[in-house]
Amino acid sequence: DEYVDTYWNCLIEVMGDDPDKESVKDFVNQNLKAGGVICLCAFVLLLLGMHGSAVMMGYKVVTTKTMRYMNGVTILIGAVLMGLGFHAGSSDAAESVNREWLPYLLGSLGCLSVVLSTLGFCGATWENKGMLLCHFISLATLTCLLISFLGVAMWDSHRAGELIRENWTIVKEKIVDVEQEEASMYLWQHMTLVGIAAMVLVVFLLVNLAGSLYLFIEARKEAKKQRNAHEQASLLDRVRDEDRDRDRDR
Repeated sequence: DEYVDTYWNCLIEVMGDDPDKESVKDFVNQNLKAGGVICLCAFVLLLLGMHGSAVMMGYKVVTTKTMRYMNGVTILIGAVLMGLGFHAGSSDAAESVNREWLPYLLGSLGCLSVVLSTLGFCGATWENKGMLLCHFISLATLTCLLISFLGVAMWDSHRAGELIRENWTIVKEKIVDVEQEEASMYLWQHMTLVGIAAMVLVVFLLVNLAGSLYLFIEARKEAKKQRNAHEQASLLDRVRDEDRDRDRDR
């Protein structure tokens, strides 16, 4: 509704014939809902396709390859982010900005991404239980923080107009030649983009979480099978030794 109110003059020029504002709002809301339903249907079809592929190839193979590819890519992205962040922080240009700590924060996030992704990559490749468990716990903590941030971002995006009205004096001092409605729309757009980015990252982390947990359970099962096989082999060896000793005594 705020979007239609803010850009109403532009919409009149595009649509012509003096359209009814409430009808336009209803039309926009209906199309947004339809777009959401289409996206959900596509997501379900994608999940079904992934499930079918995993059944044909084997869940363990698909999970291992997915974990390796995803964490390999994030290792590269984290390394680039780490290099750019620390390089920008150590340059002379960083002293001219108000937030000198921002490049170092980005570099630290890149370093964290490299460490966590390396844990996931190595754990999936070697099926190491310790690495997979550490990776799972770390990502679970990070996912909880991101979900909280996602909720705050989405909530604030709906309250964009109210937030601008409450802090209009401060906003007016920082932003020049911007009306109150335009400022609220800018805030809504940015907070929505931040929320969408956090949502995509949460989905990425959830896939990694599920993969780490699945591979950890499979690694435990495999270790248990090997332990049972070793115990059975030891038992058979003892039985054979006892039989051999009895034959000698006879």
